[in-house]
Amino acid sequence: MHFFFDFDSTLYAKESLDEVLISSLSSAKAREVMAKKLADICSLGMAGKMDIINSIKERLSLVKLNRIHISNYIKKNKKLQAPVLVLLKSLLKQGHDVFVISNGFKELILPMCVRAGISADNVIANSFSFTKNGVAVIYKKNMPLLAGKGQTIKSIKRVKKLTQTTFMIGDSITDAKAKIKGGADFFIGWDIYIKRPQISNIADATVSRIADFEREVNFLENTKTSR
Repeated sequence: MHFFFDFDSTLYAKESLDEVLISSLSSAKAREVMAKKLADICSLGMAGKMDIINSIKERLSLVKLNRIHISNYIKKNKKLQAPVLVLLKSLLKQGHDVFVISNGFKELILPMCVRAGISADNVIANSFSFTKNGVAVIYKKNMPLLAGKGQTIKSIKRVKKLTQTTFMIGDSITDAKAKIKGGADFFIGWDIYIKRPQISNIADATVSRIADFEREVNFLENTKTSR
């Protein structure tokens, strides 16, 4: 089987871009105000009310993020939580393909993914560019998912000749669309960190505990083979 995981609020409990932006600020009050602004922007994006490029640009405009901020963040966030690591190890040990397909940034998430045993080639995410003053910005050319996760998964499956059952796992409408657009056979809503009723309503299955994940996968796989 082929598993395509979202990263933020799925494999990782929080939103990595928001975290690095907040951590770049020195005062507790500034961090509190920033967290509220970022949460509002992020919610619009997750609900499909703001496209991803405008969501990212809006967030990056709030802080002059630089390489030092990013480096400090990576040093403090070295690995995923233990239950997630156990799940990924199990899937990889069984010979399944595991991908991370995220509208987050590779500079922030790749180190954690690689430590979890996921091939760097299987991590698809945005990349920062930097101005001459060293401020992080984003350009469309560095956003591999602009066509949508469904189309991106289709392309990966075609290039890698992946023919087995494909699962998209995530917490947002952009993840759900991977199935809607024909990239995945099933969409599993990740309800562990953030509960989004609109996602649960359209998911083939919803996981509220990591321990239930493989059971739900096996159930869905059996429904496909019995058709």
